[in-house]
Amino acid sequence: MLNITKIRKYIKGIEESKRKVVTVFMLSKNIGIKEEIIKEDLVNLIPLINFDDSLNLKDYLTLLKDEEEKINEGRVVKKRIVKNNEAKEYENAIDYIYKNFCVEGGVLDLGYQITKKDIKILNKLLKEEKENLDKMK
Repeated sequence: MLNITKIRKYIKGIEESKRKVVTVFMLSKNIGIKEEIIKEDLVNLIPLINFDDSLNLKDYLTLLKDEEEKINEGRVVKKRIVKNNEAKEYENAIDYIYKNFCVEGGVLDLGYQITKKDIKILNKLLKEEKENLDKMK
């Protein structure tokens, strides 16, 4: 599957080459991705890539750049915002940890992967607890 990261690597590898002709083999050596993977990714854009090993990829550079722009148009970068109502579902940080990071019986789930959202919610809950402790003093 061709994603934005790979397409940028291919474009950069082709542009940085000082040769007039850049084949799949040369591109593979430059960017460190196997030839088969490059061919598999680019076969939808360049159908002849599987048949001709001496195909010059510099001729298709504009096609790759157009594809990159097409992918970028569809991308929307979402900002991860943790709203107060998500943090208010839990009484405190311990409650959040118990409900999300533990299996039945209260044992911590060691296989759980903490996400950025988890960290943000925990930060909000810890700030609230700190404010509550400061008020009590």
